[in-house]
Amino acid sequence: MLSENGEIRRDETCVDYKGQHVGVSLCHGLKGNQEWRYNHQTGRVFHVVTQKCLEMTAIGQLNTEPCNASNKFQQWRFKEYSEVKAEKYRVVVP
Repeated sequence: MLSENGEIRRDETCVDYKGQHVGVSLCHGLKGNQEWRYNHQTGRVFHVVTQKCLEMTAIGQLNTEPCNASNKFQQWRFKEYSEVKAEKYRVVVP
């Protein structure tokens, strides 16, 4: 889920930019390395600090790379939705 603070979260954990790679850490609510934006038209997830896009590598790891409209590994769709969690974490429905 994408929170109104730009966190990609599952319960208390968030997608976190960690320098050379992207991982999951406890959400801290301070934005920065955990702040992302989702573009509905392109399906790309943009990391605010690095100004790069979230990408799944060919071996299944998360990474950030310069945004590239033709890169299918930078296209994302948010599918699952829980109203209870959305209310608890103040989620924005992409």
